[in-house]
Amino acid sequence: MPFLLEHCDALGSPELAVFLGEWAWSATTEDGPVAAGGIYEQWPGRGYCWFAAREGGFDRRLWPSITQAVKAAADRGLSTGTFRRVEMTIYDSHEAAKRWAVKLGFRPEALCEKLMPDGSDGWMYVRVQ
Repeated sequence: MPFLLEHCDALGSPELAVFLGEWAWSATTEDGPVAAGGIYEQWPGRGYCWFAAREGGFDRRLWPSITQAVKAAADRGLSTGTFRRVEMTIYDSHEAAKRWAVKLGFRPEALCEKLMPDGSDGWMYVRVQ
């Protein structure tokens, strides 16, 4: 079934619709997509979280619903045994992203030198079952 904006009411949020597929989700408002993310299975038992948000104009009021969708995907993946480990990388300089990872139930595992695409350092955050 195609996802329609009318489904926002059914999801309990008239300003944000969150579609949670097997391991991916997208957040859409009447202005169009605002964010997407998911868990990519790198190999059996290991998942990698990814996230992308629309540049500019992102409404911070959407974060509670987005956070709930991301946490639900990680919770489900770990509780069903699909993943033994779910990880994400975060720029060392991005304090808000580090706080968000902790809200999602992740813990910092290691600071990795030159990990990020621009050559800067990044943190590996993980959840394990």
